[in-house]
Amino acid sequence: MKVELTDEALVCNWIHYMKKPVGQESKQELLERSAQASIVTEGLLDFDHILSSYSFDRLSLRSQEKVDEKFKIPAKTICSSASTYEARYSIAEHDKRFELAENITAKAINIVSRKECNWSEIVKNDVFGKLRDMAREAEGATMPKAVQLVDRIRVEAEDTWKHGRVSLQRTSPDNAPVLSSPKVDLYIAFPIVRRTINCLGFHRDDTIQNFHISNLVKLEEENHGNLISNPIKELSRCKDSEEEHLVCFPSVVIEIKHHRVSKAQRAKCYCQAANASATALSMLFRLHLLANRQIRTAELRPVVAFTFIGWKVRVWISFVSYREVEGGKITCEYQMQCIWKGDLRETWDNVQLCRIIEHLHYWIVRHFRPWVSNCLDIWRQASEKHNKARISKFADLCSGWESSTSSDETGGETTDEDGDHDNISDSDDDDDDDDDDDDDDGEEEEEEEEEEEEEEEQWRRRRRWNRGD
Repeated sequence: MKVELTDEALVCNWIHYMKKPVGQESKQELLERSAQASIVTEGLLDFDHILSSYSFDRLSLRSQEKVDEKFKIPAKTICSSASTYEARYSIAEHDKRFELAENITAKAINIVSRKECNWSEIVKNDVFGKLRDMAREAEGATMPKAVQLVDRIRVEAEDTWKHGRVSLQRTSPDNAPVLSSPKVDLYIAFPIVRRTINCLGFHRDDTIQNFHISNLVKLEEENHGNLISNPIKELSRCKDSEEEHLVCFPSVVIEIKHHRVSKAQRAKCYCQAANASATALSMLFRLHLLANRQIRTAELRPVVAFTFIGWKVRVWISFVSYREVEGGKITCEYQMQCIWKGDLRETWDNVQLCRIIEHLHYWIVRHFRPWVSNCLDIWRQASEKHNKARISKFADLCSGWESSTSSDETGGETTDEDGDHDNISDSDDDDDDDDDDDDDDGEEEEEEEEEEEEEEEQWRRRRRWNRGD
């Protein structure tokens, strides 16, 4: 039976989130729990040499005090020419990013009404606008070159991940309540190659063919491993006209709320992001099984999440922090850890946020995609007749597949067309205490910091309880 998406429901499914941003002490702990999450965190938060003197001078005095010297571009020396200096430090590129950050700041400051759509416009059109436009342009290419195919991403919105929920249930405790299907405000995934015209040369390379719909449909069949690559629906049921559903292996999830939502709705936002992140991770965990016979999670790639509650933005890294094998059943513990938080009304914070997204795009295309392709390569080879014995040992994870699928098809208790987003108006979910628009943001920040400390201790106690320590 589907339950309301709450912290308690997540804990029963071994899903946790920690709002306190990663600090120096917790960085080592993150490295010990997930090497890949540690690597991606360090890469995303690399802000060295991104502020020119021109941009720095335009920051407020309060923001200038927050800027570490290593974030500023070194001053030009007498012996270097202007052109050499500008090319070496990519001055024009950094100044262009700063202008985008100023634009985001101006729009965020002007929002007063309690409407999620206003914040959604900023996030989709400005914060992630460059990536979205790039994805849309690539979609329209009728005869893409091989290099265009391997660099493609999809930026999609408001899809219900019914098929992905089946994947999450495979690695959830047997007695855990069934969570609602994620319905993410915005997410990034890979496009599935449907047609390869003139399949010659590099178009025949595994890095492209692994993502072809015929290959993914085959691996989705039970006798070929029952691999779930599409979070929305079974690929064998996608019609030719359903191009919007041809996505696979999401790597980024984004959730958005307006700035005056209640405390309960703020928690709901984090729960939605954690639920979607765990769902995407469960798909990657299954993908990684054949490449990792010891069922270790050190090389499993993480999932990145963003939450926007009005101007308050957080960036999270999600990973498998623990797994348990008992009686042929594999149960995973998922953790979503905050690694950065900022304010869309502050230009310096927006500069950092835009830089994080640039690093994220690089990681998706240059690191995450090759890893996914390599894992698919192993699955494709194992699906051949002489290698099917390698897949058969994972048949236990297919248990519950028919019942989960049939309940979605027949309108059973686990079906939820609207996913985990409530059908509420933008202004109806506020607490009575939120009616005063002049609430003290400072007091709210202090309250959040106290909650972060308390939640961290609660998480440690719950984690020990889950493991029976």
